Amino acid sequence: MFALILTSPYSFGEEALRFSPTVNSSSLSESTDQESHGNTDTITIYADSVWVPLAPSVKPATAMYHSLAFPGWGQIDNGKKKKAALFFIAEIVCIGGYLYKNYELRQGDYTDWEKENLRTDRNTFLLYWMITKIFGIMDAYVDAQLANYNVDDFTPEELKKE
Repeated sequence: MFALILTSPYSFGEEALRFSPTVNSSSLSESTDQESHGNTDTITIYADSVWVPLAPSVKPATAMYHSLAFPGWGQIDNGKKKKAALFFIAEIVCIGGYLYKNYELRQGDYTDWEKENLRTDRNTFLLYWMITKIFGIMDAYVDAQLANYNVDDFTPEELKKE
């Protein structure tokens, strides 16, 4: 007869109690005392409790609204500074390209065909900016949602950094 008790991590403020069960090697030995244990085999499982501090988390909606208000702010909330810089630069390039093409369209003396090309380029920059903004908002939301997700238990040994 085998008995196994599994417990899930409990959250206490910004820290969580995580259990990693281990098998007692002495209980797996071939010599068992039949008188004390009867006719049943037993495996003793010990749970080592470790306090693992969790990353300070921000609410996903807060990260989403921050990313909507200013490019990269939601990523900074989540602690992803390089990603924040990437989103900031991408949005600035798109806005700058839109403004430049709009300026050329209004100031230059172009044929109808050239004006149509400038309008297409301007609108393309606007579309890229909207896609970048939506992707930044979604990224901030998902990063905040998965901030305390532990992948250590699922990562294969050959992929773990040592």
